[in-house]
Amino acid sequence: MARITLAAIAVLLAVGGAPTVHPQAVPSQSVSPQRADGPLALINVNIIPMDHDEILSGRTVVIAGGRIAAIGAWGDVTVPANATRIDGGGRLYVIPGLADMHVHLRYEEDLRLLLASGVTLVRNMSGAPAHLEMRRRVADGTLLGPRIVTAGPQLRGEADSGATPAGAKTVVEAQAAAGYDFIKPYDGLPKDSYQAAVAAAAAHRMPVAGHVPSEVGVLGVLAAHQASIEHAEQIVYHYFDRSLDAARLPAIARAIADAHTYLTPTLATIRQLELQWEDPGSVLARPEIKFVNPETYAWWRTERGHDSSANRRMEPFLQQMVRVFRDHGVRMLAGTDYYLFGLMPGFGLHRELQALVEAGLTPYQALETATRNPAEFLGAGEAGTVAVGKSANLVVLDANPLIDIRNTTRRTGVVVRGRWLPAAQLDEWLESLSASFAAEVQLVDEALAPGGGVRIRERSDDKIPAFQRSTLALVGDALLSAKRFDDAVGVCELLARRYAAVPTSYTRLGDAYAGTGQRQDAVRAYETAIRLGAPMAEAIRQKITQLTGK
Repeated sequence: MARITLAAIAVLLAVGGAPTVHPQAVPSQSVSPQRADGPLALINVNIIPMDHDEILSGRTVVIAGGRIAAIGAWGDVTVPANATRIDGGGRLYVIPGLADMHVHLRYEEDLRLLLASGVTLVRNMSGAPAHLEMRRRVADGTLLGPRIVTAGPQLRGEADSGATPAGAKTVVEAQAAAGYDFIKPYDGLPKDSYQAAVAAAAAHRMPVAGHVPSEVGVLGVLAAHQASIEHAEQIVYHYFDRSLDAARLPAIARAIADAHTYLTPTLATIRQLELQWEDPGSVLARPEIKFVNPETYAWWRTERGHDSSANRRMEPFLQQMVRVFRDHGVRMLAGTDYYLFGLMPGFGLHRELQALVEAGLTPYQALETATRNPAEFLGAGEAGTVAVGKSANLVVLDANPLIDIRNTTRRTGVVVRGRWLPAAQLDEWLESLSASFAAEVQLVDEALAPGGGVRIRERSDDKIPAFQRSTLALVGDALLSAKRFDDAVGVCELLARRYAAVPTSYTRLGDAYAGTGQRQDAVRAYETAIRLGAPMAEAIRQKITQLTGK
């Protein structure tokens, strides 16, 4: 079976680097500090508290100082005179703010996309210093966004990430000193390095949460008391040896439950990767795609994916796994693994909740994976349920999600640390993002269309919008790979004009010229790349030799 986890994510991260802000995106959110505007009252609403499966009808919730100050029957609670009042009319439903427990924060605008979908807590699974700064700004109220819990860089077992036990210990100690929240191991981490990392993490009271290293196996990570296993298919790879023997499910379910290890199934990723191979157009036509950063859009447009037959075979087994694990008391966490194909901040979490219900969980059980369970996993006693004294992170819906889990998308507003964000404001955020991205997305579509690069070459620069270098770099690479050299010339010339100081712009341009037979132009482009300090200069010189015979 094809692996379906994070390998593809690395492509995008390698292209773009640390979290970025699109050049035409909305202004910095620091102008809208995340502070409560004063008391807030949700009047005559129906509460789904998530500490037990019932609905508390006709309640009033009073919020002050970022916390739930009072809950009582409609008319029995004193509402401060200066409170903002949201009249639920007996038809609105209040649930805790949602958590996405497997994200890859890529852009600052991710935060608004998440809040617009009711996500008030995220666990970032591959961190960098920029994520620590983002976490700090959210926590101190100068950046509006969900609470961020973040890993440091993944421990992959490579030279600088845990190839030896001493190296793994050093990495963990550095991440602890930097202030990351937990350690994330990956598939290739050697067994002795994993054990050293777990010991070092325990010394610093840092949880370990991530993949199952191949040399360690599922039973090994359970023995090490790894806090969570990410992706249900990791259990297939490292326990079932891809046999899909359902008779073995109860035994491993009991072992996971006994170890108190949580599972983040990321079921929606399976369906997305199937569609990436079988029908990518249906995903790219979804309404929410207009809110995706053009860099990611270009990546999705140019990545073909892998044969979906293995995933089609595995999907029903993973659904059965989720049911058996539920029945044996395994705690599960909702996570999306966005930006894997088609999965976007916020929107992806609702797809994951729907996938969990399709697998056999009740809507209440699915909601637990995105509310109560994450709070318990993180030891966050102030979150996860609706009760007096809890942090005021709530989602207000106009339909009952216990009847239909899709109703979690029908938000009337979101409360973030006591601040009321009405649907109109959330929609305005989304439309602002869409407007800022539209021209660059259109440029991607134009460049990838037959003859698109040729037409771009004929346009004057003032008719071409601003774009991120990485966006058209992905397009240029796709055109070169497809041997569409005439189109590649137009795209790569544009890249070289706009990003004239970047050596790889000229490496790509040289490849495009060489493909069209423009040897002298190709040599000049390659020489410019070398002069600017292009990596792999010797390989570029060999290309020059092939073109000139010298």
